[in-house]
Amino acid sequence: MQSNITVWDALMSSGKTNKIIDYMIDASKTNSLMSYDNDLFMYCSPYLDEAHRIAATVSEGEAQTPQLNDDGTYAYLDEPQAALKFKHPNNNNKDGSKLTGLMSLIDARHNVVSTHTLLNSLDPNTLEQCKDYTLIIDEALIAYEADCTLNSKTVNRYLENGVLSLKEDGYTLQFHREHFANLDGKPADYDCTKDTEVEQFARDCDLGLLYKFNNKVIRKFDADILSKFKKVVIMTYMFEGSMFSLLLKQSNVNYELEYFGKTVESIRDLITINKDKKMNTIGDYGTTANGAKNLKKHALTSNHYKKDRVNNNKDSKALYNHLWNMWQQREKIAPERRLWTCFSDDKLAISRGKGKVNRYGSKWIAFNTRATNNYAHTDHLAYLVNVFIDSNFIKASSADGIKLSQDHYALSTLLQWLFRSAVRNKQPIDLYIPSERMRNLLEQWLYDGYMPTYD
Repeated sequence: MQSNITVWDALMSSGKTNKIIDYMIDASKTNSLMSYDNDLFMYCSPYLDEAHRIAATVSEGEAQTPQLNDDGTYAYLDEPQAALKFKHPNNNNKDGSKLTGLMSLIDARHNVVSTHTLLNSLDPNTLEQCKDYTLIIDEALIAYEADCTLNSKTVNRYLENGVLSLKEDGYTLQFHREHFANLDGKPADYDCTKDTEVEQFARDCDLGLLYKFNNKVIRKFDADILSKFKKVVIMTYMFEGSMFSLLLKQSNVNYELEYFGKTVESIRDLITINKDKKMNTIGDYGTTANGAKNLKKHALTSNHYKKDRVNNNKDSKALYNHLWNMWQQREKIAPERRLWTCFSDDKLAISRGKGKVNRYGSKWIAFNTRATNNYAHTDHLAYLVNVFIDSNFIKASSADGIKLSQDHYALSTLLQWLFRSAVRNKQPIDLYIPSERMRNLLEQWLYDGYMPTYD
């Protein structure tokens, strides 16, 4: 059966963005001069700055709102895609909602740029209007994520008074509108969740998308959303084996793969990995009583750092010393050339070491950063984490019968972060990656293109 979903699977900096811009421009030219017949596009990116780049609009202020001309029209850059006249949804409406803003743009048949987050919020009425749109997704969507609509106290209270219950499986949440109405003394013969904070929460419960494990509510992406569009193009790398690809398969959603772009061989010699044994010892597996490698010892994981905080940040201070040694003692590396990461809770401890100066904080970005070109000038990098999938997401995927690969997730997360740097522009980089596990995954990939699919 032919699918309406195509996955463009190509190594970062292989030209996916330029290709999709050309694709959209060509599609708009091949239709009739009547605007109603033109192809329509909704482009979704993880970040607003990338949405502006695709739309050729000018970002203004911290909120990154589109800059307007004196006559109220958008200010577009002199780029080919400006001809597509993309619009950004805003909350300048009676509801104060970006979703309402998106609905009005779709009703008016505008091309739209938005973020992944807003795509997850589309309601049935909006989706009905998307049948003429081609959806472009920059990077694979998040298959499972924490739902923060309600805090844990509210969830537990709703479970106690019958607004929520767990289905027979013991983890799928069910919402009972009649009991929610009773909380405010309202009749239950209408949707009493409408225009409240729980409206989407209740709808997602109806669809079986919300799970509860301990005090965490996990939301699953509704794969049926993709079927509402005329076409879907997903632009990413290492799609097969990703959480999102496995979720689509579990949901019986078909897709076609198209591979192109750079090869591993083309960038292999650009990455120099720090081999200093003393500096890398902090991320070693350790040994068992028999002297073999203890693969169960997960150095530099989030749990490792949590224990380190109790231990007066001993390892964080050591990592600060390693950064100082690399970037200021051995060589004088200009601050604008540095880029590093750790878990956000440990950023300050590593950035200032034993002192009070936050020396490296401004050169930190999250370990799972992707889809941005803002750091393409950096060529001295430090990746100070050992990445594993959140245990609650493992529980959620297992409940759906999905077997995830920790190594696939770790390697793809690392590569996305790595390609924020100068390597995307075919420039050499120096990389400090002390986790033995993460370093081995990268070296295997560089050596033979190794891509783990299952653990």
